[in-house]
Amino acid sequence: METIRPKPRLLLWTAMIIIIIAVITTILLTNLTLRTIEENLPNKLISELFDLDLILEDLAEVVTSVKMARLRPTEDNLTLTREKVESVYHRIAEIRDSYVFDNLINASTFHAVVAPAIADLKIWLTEGVSGYGPQSEEVTGIALDRITKAFEKARALNRDSQTTAQRMIDDQRRRLGQFLFNVNLLFILTILITFCMVYMLVRQGILERREVAAQIDRNRFETSLQESEARFREVVTNISEVIWLFDVGKQNVIYVSPAYEKIWGRPIANLYSRYAEWPESIHPEDRKQAQAAFAQDLAQGSGSSREYRIVRPDGSVRWIIDRSFPIGNDNGQVVRITGIAKDITERKAAEKALRVSQEKTARSRKMESLGLLAGGVAHDLNNILSGIVSYPELILLDLPENSPLKKPIETIHEAGQRAAAIVQDLLTIARGVAITRETLNLNHLVNEYLNSPEYENLLQYHTTVTVDTDLDCELFNISGSRVHLKKVMMNLVSNAVEAIQGHGSVRVSTRNRYVDKPLQGYDHIKIGEYVVLSVSDDGSGIAADDLSRIFEPFYTRKVMGRSGTGLGLAVVWNVLQDHEGYINVTSDANHTEFELYFPITRESMVDTESPKPLEALNGCGETVLVVDDMVTQGEIACRMLTRLGYRADSVTSGEAAIAYVKAHPVDLLLLDMIMDPGINGRETYERIKKIKPGQKAIIVSGFAETGDVKEAQRMGAGQYVKKPLTIERLGIALKKELGKESV
Repeated sequence: METIRPKPRLLLWTAMIIIIIAVITTILLTNLTLRTIEENLPNKLISELFDLDLILEDLAEVVTSVKMARLRPTEDNLTLTREKVESVYHRIAEIRDSYVFDNLINASTFHAVVAPAIADLKIWLTEGVSGYGPQSEEVTGIALDRITKAFEKARALNRDSQTTAQRMIDDQRRRLGQFLFNVNLLFILTILITFCMVYMLVRQGILERREVAAQIDRNRFETSLQESEARFREVVTNISEVIWLFDVGKQNVIYVSPAYEKIWGRPIANLYSRYAEWPESIHPEDRKQAQAAFAQDLAQGSGSSREYRIVRPDGSVRWIIDRSFPIGNDNGQVVRITGIAKDITERKAAEKALRVSQEKTARSRKMESLGLLAGGVAHDLNNILSGIVSYPELILLDLPENSPLKKPIETIHEAGQRAAAIVQDLLTIARGVAITRETLNLNHLVNEYLNSPEYENLLQYHTTVTVDTDLDCELFNISGSRVHLKKVMMNLVSNAVEAIQGHGSVRVSTRNRYVDKPLQGYDHIKIGEYVVLSVSDDGSGIAADDLSRIFEPFYTRKVMGRSGTGLGLAVVWNVLQDHEGYINVTSDANHTEFELYFPITRESMVDTESPKPLEALNGCGETVLVVDDMVTQGEIACRMLTRLGYRADSVTSGEAAIAYVKAHPVDLLLLDMIMDPGINGRETYERIKKIKPGQKAIIVSGFAETGDVKEAQRMGAGQYVKKPLTIERLGIALKKELGKESV
């Protein structure tokens, strides 16, 4: 509302006061004038009536005088009559000059009656009539008759004039009274209107002050509301959550915050115009559940929280957590529903990554625990198998070809080798086993295995299965252990073939692959360049419950002892860990695929030497000290060394080895790492190096490549030879180490 400014208001009040004064003055003057007219009107009429009465009295005297002149027609009477007539004549002339055109009574009529009679009488009394003299009885008779009639008419007119004057006075007073009443009424109305206007002005001022106060409050409220709306708009514009409001009666969305477009990837206008866009955006697998939860909110009038997926227009899927809060009316009926929707895709991914990481950590810990168990068992078995593997080899070297003991001892040796292979699998599971790394090409290893007796033997039992290859001719090289990788190849192909019941096919493929973003499979595959070995089959697949445990040692669905030991995939997993690679497994009811990711190397392959004959491994009488806490292990090693042409001696502790070296020169130490009680192999070698800095050594152990092994090699020790020992491996290691120049 527009208010009146102070200056125009002052002018308005001034004008109002002037109008009031003018009205009051006008009314007072009008009343005064009317009162004056009312008072003066009777006086004027009375004056006019009085003049007529005087003329009428003079006229009466004329009648009397005429009568006297008729009775006594003397000159004196006639003269007096003439004087009387002359007087009336003059009075009649005055009436004519004063009242003929402006009179309130019938003065003109009175004049018309009296004036002719007086004029005739004046002539007659002076000149006579029809030859009769003024003093004659005839003339005076005519004059008397004429004046008498005029007198009677004048007297009648005078009576009428008095009646008319009284009526006029009464009527005029009535009209003046009515006019005065109207004037006073107008005055009263004017005063009332004026006071009403004053009241309205005062009221308007009060209302204006109230309006100003209300306007100030309204402005303050609007400012506060605008600030509140601005804060709300700023909040809803910048928060990542979607705030929405749904009208139950109209069945449409009446508000959605801007974050909707960012999360849903759809224009808000579309949702306002068509509510069905919301359920249509929900992932088909979650749509029914989400709509049911929303309908339950409507029915029960209670809030809820639900998680579902949405599909954006670009096909990407986002996870949403949607919390709703029904709004009811006074009757408890739900009229609106408000809610907050939040994008929890990253949280879901983090939860999944955490779950996978926890599973992987648990799996790693389980594998580590099983590995420690397997390593401990393998260490003890290695010591036991040394006699079963090494002694038959030494005996066979001394037996003649036709000896009846040759076949049984070969059988014992072969069984020992198989047992040693199982122990090596256990050591591989134990992790950290010493492996000789070299630059390899997986295509060569695949071809070597497919041309091996083990592969031919496998196909003899599975004649309905075919094995196809798809090898990348430009495959990069990798750095790894030939023996272990061939073992991995053998286990994967064997498992794939045995998974097929009846006819089927196995496919072995290799390819180069650059991972430009982390892949989440069975393992979390990091960014990098890889050579991928893939072994797939069209067998019955791996059950989901078994998929998470297939790499555990001794976990198998095969018949133990008949088709496997339960260590094959455990060996595969641990070899991948040792090669810093990754593995991914996918399986369904008709297909299973193992993908192994090996980091590539830019180094070229080196031609490998062909196996040397035993005679080429013989020594030249060098002194070798065997240090092993197991007496039998020392004896076996000494016999092998003697057979290879070395001078050998043994001690059973590190302390004894140190004392021996102090007393006797030794060309090479054959050093066991784990010795109990006493100091271990690393500490023994460290102390001997202080006595003899250039002392050469070879590390022998039935356990695994530990930190002590690596530290001993860093100090100068040579290669690592696994138990149980064979003459060939031992001879090669001795030749290589003794051929080095002393440091």
